[in-house]
Amino acid sequence: MDAQKFSDFEKPNMWKRLPAAMMHWATQIVLLSSMTAGERYRHAQWPILFAVFEPIGLVFLISFAQSYLFVTRPAFGSSNLLFNATGLIPYYLFVHVSQKVKNLDAMRATPHTTWIDQALAYLLGEIFVKTVILIFIFIALSQGGVADALPINPLGCLPPLLLLAIIGFSVGLFNLIIMSVWESWYYIYVLLVRALMAFSGVLFVMDYVPYQVREITAYNPIAQAITWFRENVYSNYPAKSLDLTYTFEVTAILLVFAILLEGLTREWRNIR
Repeated sequence: MDAQKFSDFEKPNMWKRLPAAMMHWATQIVLLSSMTAGERYRHAQWPILFAVFEPIGLVFLISFAQSYLFVTRPAFGSSNLLFNATGLIPYYLFVHVSQKVKNLDAMRATPHTTWIDQALAYLLGEIFVKTVILIFIFIALSQGGVADALPINPLGCLPPLLLLAIIGFSVGLFNLIIMSVWESWYYIYVLLVRALMAFSGVLFVMDYVPYQVREITAYNPIAQAITWFRENVYSNYPAKSLDLTYTFEVTAILLVFAILLEGLTREWRNIR
């Protein structure tokens, strides 16, 4: 009887504490995100600045190379810089999340956090950095006279970025598992992810390429997510090949399978 009374007494308190516990957990995730946002440049004096300006430099480098090769007309819109940014920055969100997640086994866990907390921090940190980069590019190009530089649906740009981060998280878990038995896989993955860019709609419009290339590209959920992102940036962006149902289904299958495989192999990886 006393145990029942104690249980009944604790239930209301539990619900009262839940918002505070959720707020504390969210604060931890935000702090972890800020710590990991510039992790690739942790030896630099201002790592977050390197994390922001390194992708911007890549966009300018590719755009300059295109102008050197007399590619004066962008694949869509009025600016090569804008079109390249809307493909490269989202693509590198996927790449950088996948590269960070593969290090989950080797990370030093922060007290009172789990690997899920760390993974979420990676996702949110990279989304934040890439969003800051895109906002900077949009504003700079708009001030520079590019008419279509400001997105037609700014809030609509966030779901495609989240989708790319989730795909990167899933691929990163697969990499983590493969690298636990074959460390050289990382170097192969680096080459594969560079080659994958050619079939991810980064530097071309999926609807404008030849049929054979479009058929291959349309099966790539990364290309679908980039097309979805650009649809929210440009007015009248061609997106007949966009299939969000297919993209969500493939992403969900990848995520569930990666999490299950990680859970099944965790104990085995920890004793290796």
